[in-house]
Amino acid sequence: MLIHIFLPSYIVPPNMQNNRDNTSESNGSFEHRYKTLLAAFDNSEPSFIIEQVGTILEANKAFAAIFGKQVHEVINRNVFDFLSPQLAASCREKVAEAFRSGKRVIFEDKRDGLFIRHTIYPIRDSDGTISRFYVTGQDITELKKSKNEAQKFHIVSSLLIEQIPSAFFMLDAEGRYVEWNAYQRDVVIGKSESEMSSTFGFETIHPDDRALAEERFKYVMETGNEDSHEFRILIHGGPEFCWHKLTAIKIQINGIPYLIGIGTDFTAQKLAADIALMESEKRFKTLFAEHSAVKLVLEAATADIINANQAAADFYGWTIEELCTMNLRGINITPPEQAMIEIQKHRISTKLPFAFQHRMADNSLRDIEAFITKINVEGKELFYAIIHDVTLQKQMQGELVAAKEKAEKADRLKSAFLATITHELRTPMNGILGLTELLTDPELSKQESEEYTDLIHQSSLHLLKLINELIDIARIEAGETMVKQVDTNVNKLLQNLCAFFKLEIRKKGLCLKCNTGLADSESIILTDHAKLTQILTNLVNNALKFTVKGWIEISYTRVNGTLEFYVKDTGIGIPSAMHEKIFERFIQVNNPLTKGMEGSGLGLSITKAYVTMLGGTIRIDSVEGKGSTFTFTLPYNPPDSIEPCK
Repeated sequence: MLIHIFLPSYIVPPNMQNNRDNTSESNGSFEHRYKTLLAAFDNSEPSFIIEQVGTILEANKAFAAIFGKQVHEVINRNVFDFLSPQLAASCREKVAEAFRSGKRVIFEDKRDGLFIRHTIYPIRDSDGTISRFYVTGQDITELKKSKNEAQKFHIVSSLLIEQIPSAFFMLDAEGRYVEWNAYQRDVVIGKSESEMSSTFGFETIHPDDRALAEERFKYVMETGNEDSHEFRILIHGGPEFCWHKLTAIKIQINGIPYLIGIGTDFTAQKLAADIALMESEKRFKTLFAEHSAVKLVLEAATADIINANQAAADFYGWTIEELCTMNLRGINITPPEQAMIEIQKHRISTKLPFAFQHRMADNSLRDIEAFITKINVEGKELFYAIIHDVTLQKQMQGELVAAKEKAEKADRLKSAFLATITHELRTPMNGILGLTELLTDPELSKQESEEYTDLIHQSSLHLLKLINELIDIARIEAGETMVKQVDTNVNKLLQNLCAFFKLEIRKKGLCLKCNTGLADSESIILTDHAKLTQILTNLVNNALKFTVKGWIEISYTRVNGTLEFYVKDTGIGIPSAMHEKIFERFIQVNNPLTKGMEGSGLGLSITKAYVTMLGGTIRIDSVEGKGSTFTFTLPYNPPDSIEPCK
């Protein structure tokens, strides 16, 4: 976002600047310089030189032509005699203002339908005294009238300012950013376009310089005078900073005052000057050695490390002396040729960081960002590097990406799960509704009535099982499932379970095997009886669902300090690619093995959660087409092994 600034098209020689040290020419050379300047403007804007009282000392043809005269006819005449009384009074006041301030004065007037912009430059003699003034006028009528041309010029100027590698910005009367270019936004501040409008200019100034910046801002806004000063500018909010020379100009748009700022980065020059002017080791340590930031100085041509501070030694794990015997290739795992090419290609003035991986003394790797500035010390080109460790930041970014992908995956799976659950709920409900409607038929036989009643009962049980699974998974998700440890006779639990499934397994023409691994007296452990029952029930149901012929076996054995339970079947088996996924929630929704079979696919998810709650682990061994074995462990802790509370 840029604001158009109109700059005069003429060029003023160094003699006209407010600098007494540069005015050592003789009067003859002095006069000759201005005559040459006026001659160069003969075919352009009217220009002339006057004394403070208005006597014309020199003029060009363009000025004389305004009044229908030759140049020699206006020399030694008073310029105010050519003007209307009102305009003459205004011009006298502007000349007096230029004399008092010692700076250029710009003003405009309108006459005879023309808009004229005048610029008055005070001229100092060799002794620094202001005795004459260089005045030029420019016809800006077309500029005022031609809106389209102004817009084109605005666009071109905006594009140019947007691309310059220097800071450009505009602040309102409160110091808030109104306009800015890409360099100020991206390189200096590091904020998005939307964040910039709520940012104050003083936030970018180093805290130690902020009071001075506010004072100079107030001065420019109150006086309207141009001001230039050096400040430390925080890069992306700090703590690192660079030195900028800021020039501030006040402008008004529709009567509203604004401050235009132009900043030039001279950090490298200042650093080079500071290094060259170091008179003692104490000052060097203050500027470099004892700084908390990791700093290196490299030889530009070879990338040899010629200096390092203590922070660098602490970071890398080598001593300063060891670092100063190393080359960049000893730290940077990027091939040195490629690293040097990237460094040479990089435009140092942009202050954008390099992203590298650096090796530490213990061979660990750290992600770093290096801010590198080219400096010149006693004619030798060096690279001054400030190193930031961004390893944690990159890890966090990676974790955020992984978490985002995981959340998106969970969202997709839950959507598919809800679609399946809706179908699973609708199927038994439709069956129940249809069968109850059939039961109202008065001509229904007793046998048909009993069959329909049995089907309604089975559908209700299926619906209840599904609802219970949904409740269980919801409680697990919410962390509301509690473990209630009680004395549990594992042998008796298996016997009851086998008796429960015996009839259903026989109906499918399968054989049921139940084997206990311990004597009854040794089979009592402290665990959650209900959850262990649910775990085994889910695994047997799963085996029953996918086994068409053969057998199902339920057994356990003691292995050291654990009990290992097995539920084996001779069913269709599970592909190896799904062994890890089979216990994940919602995964079985799109599992081709479950196609056409009842069930929500939550049973194994609940089973794994319960096994984990009871302090065990679960795994699967399966070969597609040959059956599956689910194995889970529980701690073997008989009641007498638990120490009483003291």
